Amino acid sequence: MRIVFDQGAITLLARDDVNVIAAREYLSGKVLLEMKARAPVSPVHPVYATKGATVPGGRRLVGDFPLRPSGFLRSSYRRLREADGRYIIGPTAPYALWVNNGTPPHVVESHGSWPLRNRATGYVFGRVVHHPGTSPQPFIVESLQAIAGAVVRG
Repeated sequence: MRIVFDQGAITLLARDDVNVIAAREYLSGKVLLEMKARAPVSPVHPVYATKGATVPGGRRLVGDFPLRPSGFLRSSYRRLREADGRYIIGPTAPYALWVNNGTPPHVVESHGSWPLRNRATGYVFGRVVHHPGTSPQPFIVESLQAIAGAVVRG
């Protein structure tokens, strides 16, 4: 998302005023904290937590490990300051926009002769899956809306 200011605001923000720099630092940090607070986090499934442990009875779990931990998306949020003073704020996880925007129903196909399966449990789905899609969880826009109207006094 790009925020556009009027010419007077652009002139003000372009100055090397310590109060303006401090305000940008404060607001960018506030957006980052809001984003982390609103991030959807998957529950920790017992199989994901065991990382290949042996279950009672001596049976070994059959998933591929290590898996991404719960909270991977939230831990991928970064705030990067560019040389001109601008900030880039957001998640670096490759699937972040799919979580934020949702996905329509779609077909998932194997890219080889092997079937698709759950990496944690080893459950086999087959070579083609008709995924029902996901609903949007707009944590990025909500975090910006949360600080709308924020006043910073120096």
